[in-house]
Amino acid sequence: MIFYLSDYKLCQGAFSVVMIDIDSKIAYKLFKSYNHPDLNGTCKEEIGEDKTNEYRKKVFKTEIKAYDLVQKSSLLKAYTPKYYGVITADKVFDKDNDVTYQYLTNCCYKMEFIDGCENKLYGLSEMINLLEPVEKKLKFKLVDIIIEFQRYKINYINDASVIHNDKEFKIIDFGTEDSNNFEPIIE
Repeated sequence: MIFYLSDYKLCQGAFSVVMIDIDSKIAYKLFKSYNHPDLNGTCKEEIGEDKTNEYRKKVFKTEIKAYDLVQKSSLLKAYTPKYYGVITADKVFDKDNDVTYQYLTNCCYKMEFIDGCENKLYGLSEMINLLEPVEKKLKFKLVDIIIEFQRYKINYINDASVIHNDKEFKIIDFGTEDSNNFEPIIE
């Protein structure tokens, strides 16, 4: 797939850029390489290109494994974006410039875009005045979803976020393993 960044609404994260096509309600999460100008202060650039890219590939793999596990649970599927699988970014252009080298082209996945308010998952659980009305209106209990994540060995939700609106409550940014467990050491 060829991406023209100007065609999308962009959201930058520490490890990736999310390209959102608002009309089709599709989002592509493409992981940044060592060569990306905005590594967002992850402090990983000090370990060099090879280790940085390998680390980011491992983070991607834990997210993909988690999305694959989500597909086995009707509860988790209901409270995470629809997952359309891994795709390859053949080329990435920023205006007329080929910036493919700034990305890990085999570390991209396609998912449903949800428009709404975004909160950190654990921050939301502390905001009872926000959480209780959403749980009541959409008829769910956050604790049940968290238990289901654990049941399916999706063990890293500490940094997960929630996107919610009047009709939906979706959890994003989760993985099977905490990236701190395989974080490279700066020598």
